[in-house]
Amino acid sequence: MRLADTIDAIIQARLGSSRFPKKVLEPLHGKPLLGHVIGHLKQITKIDRIIIATTTGGDDDPIQEFCSDENLLCYRGSVNDVLNRFLCASYEYNSDRFLRICSDNPFIDIELMGAQISAFKPDDDYCSYYTQAGENAMVKPVGFFVEAVTRKALEKAAELGADDPRTQEHVTYYIHNHPVDFKIKKLPLPGFINPELRFTIDYPEDVIVAEYIIKKIKKPNARNIMDLVRRDGELNQMITKIAVAHPKIY
Repeated sequence: MRLADTIDAIIQARLGSSRFPKKVLEPLHGKPLLGHVIGHLKQITKIDRIIIATTTGGDDDPIQEFCSDENLLCYRGSVNDVLNRFLCASYEYNSDRFLRICSDNPFIDIELMGAQISAFKPDDDYCSYYTQAGENAMVKPVGFFVEAVTRKALEKAAELGADDPRTQEHVTYYIHNHPVDFKIKKLPLPGFINPELRFTIDYPEDVIVAEYIIKKIKKPNARNIMDLVRRDGELNQMITKIAVAHPKIY
């Protein structure tokens, strides 16, 4: 039975990344990357169930095994139609309101997420943080954030955006690009966050940066990480080096 006043978390996870294959289970400070994401979510009492949405591809069998070992709910669906995978996971577990989580973000912020869940009202279709320029923080480099969305909104996006493959690949793409069709709750991006920096895991070099941050900060969150960036020259050099090597990510 669902708990009252809570929300589910659905994590999209697969091992077939073209830039960094198998990164979701890549060891980071003693446990898999996916384990760090789950660890953050488990600290939020307003999250009822954690659901892993992976694919039916044989390469993703280890993710199902991980879920079994960790006693996590797992749904296996479309390899390429990620939006359909989310919808089917929501049908499987009867989830009508949930957080959309990316499995390569080891520093999703607990405090920001808690405030977001509280702000996401029953009549809202979608809720996310936005920059002063009106940009959705989820489409910026950062990596601290999640999206709150309803199954009804994703069903509408799937129907109206059926002719655009980006709708299927990026899940909330249609919502971002057709805001007048949805009731969107926009939360202001905290001023201490530089939306142009990136703390997600796209390449093996990002693991080195993440390890460095974890060693420097006992409990890394958005505020502490941004403060470290401002005062740590070595970390800045590491971030700059990755930005030069992989400019399309920035």
